[in-house]
Amino acid sequence: MSHEALEAILGRLSEARMLVAGDLWLERVLRGQATQGAHGVLRVRGSQPESLPGGAGGVARAAAAIGARTWVAGVLGQDAGSGELLRALASAGVDAFGVVTDPGHPTGERLIAEIEGEAAGPWSALEIELAAPPPLEGSAAQQMLSHIEPLIAQIGALVVAAFDLREPQQALAQLAESARSQDKSVIGAGRGWLPPCDLAVVGPPDAGVGDDAARALMNEAGHRALIVPTPGWGARVYGAEAERGESIAGRESDGPRAWERFVAGAATAAAAGADPLTAGRMAVAAAAVGGAAGTESAVTVDAIKRELDLN
Repeated sequence: MSHEALEAILGRLSEARMLVAGDLWLERVLRGQATQGAHGVLRVRGSQPESLPGGAGGVARAAAAIGARTWVAGVLGQDAGSGELLRALASAGVDAFGVVTDPGHPTGERLIAEIEGEAAGPWSALEIELAAPPPLEGSAAQQMLSHIEPLIAQIGALVVAAFDLREPQQALAQLAESARSQDKSVIGAGRGWLPPCDLAVVGPPDAGVGDDAARALMNEAGHRALIVPTPGWGARVYGAEAERGESIAGRESDGPRAWERFVAGAATAAAAGADPLTAGRMAVAAAAVGGAAGTESAVTVDAIKRELDLN
């Protein structure tokens, strides 16, 4: 694709209107310097933790930063964490119209330490799940579907962020079917179950999806196109007629939200009308923007242009 065509897609990113649905959790992020303490203790000296949306919320946050009009849908608990997560979404410019609460479960929560220093060894981040997200089933999931049904007509694309979902999810499958019935694009992201998608992003890189597995996945799941991130945050892109994926070189990024940025780059580009290969290039550029843990940069159109050498 020419630079002019890429520029045209980038110019349309602000016109993308996306609903991101899936698991939501609150990330409490501590960034600091690691030092070796006594008796094998790793000490991290850092600042006050920052509260960020994770999962579907993290994808929505990155998509909003790129410039898309973004809504999010999911289930939270009725607790202090839900309020904190809703405030984090609002500050990121994400509309939480599709979020409902389930009093029977806590809000999903993870503690993430982004660490620097020789004492950290090969580790750039430590992630601890404090509470799993509420299940996307039962009365809460049906309430979510009823609440967001009128929104489907206003969006251009539905993004199903099924990062940690291995089994079929009826609520998300119903939502995808509703979007398809109204001629909306369905974009999926995860390493396990996804509904049939116009574009599926299967990863992260350690998911180990090769050419044969990618073709089988497309045939079995009914996806029209597939993007698979590769080590170093490159990508392979598969279309309906491709026997082997078309490769896109990446630039190493070890920030803990590279996967969310990768998905947001692909989804926002696809929602703006990009073909799968261009969406793959946007995904690679968005993943590279963030940089290393502790030095994460905002993913914006200008930053993506720099990564694509379009400035």
